[in-house]
Amino acid sequence: MNRHLQEFFWTPEETVRWLKHVVSDLRLWVVLWEVGRDAGLVDPEVLAPRLFENSVDDSVQLFLGDPTFSRPVWRETNGRRILDVQLSCAVQFVPAISVPDHILLQGRLAVLRPDQYDGSCAERLPGLFRHLRLSMQRHSDRTRIVTQLLSGGGKKRWKGMLVGKDVPADVELKQFVTGSVVFDLEAT
Repeated sequence: MNRHLQEFFWTPEETVRWLKHVVSDLRLWVVLWEVGRDAGLVDPEVLAPRLFENSVDDSVQLFLGDPTFSRPVWRETNGRRILDVQLSCAVQFVPAISVPDHILLQGRLAVLRPDQYDGSCAERLPGLFRHLRLSMQRHSDRTRIVTQLLSGGGKKRWKGMLVGKDVPADVELKQFVTGSVVFDLEAT
């Protein structure tokens, strides 16, 4: 398991419920970034499932930070305001996206390696990431596991990949819309 990455499949509704819960519980700041728009602070109460539907790979990203040791730091890129994730000491949250044809794209929670941050951020951000990861694990379905059929005929069990309790058994799970890799769900 990667210490700086948590992959998952959650429905848009599960994502919104969890975000609202964890942000309120930990009093985190949230930055929303969408392709073609400036990044900006957002009140988690305005987040709605439709934000995580019918998008494309990584077109919506959220960044979570703890105001006790971090704050959003902005920079300009190609005329757009974006968040400097490293200087902001933020956790990246790329939601699972529901797309047409009954497909759910994989989401991820991630941070850089601690040695890529300075000072208190390097000391405190890994703890925030671990807390968020544990919260995601508690809110996930432990009765099912993500599997993948391999080209050689075998099957890989992705024990560290989370699946939401509301994810239907018949949805197609993929990393990317155009990707050939498809995942399945099995009982543990």
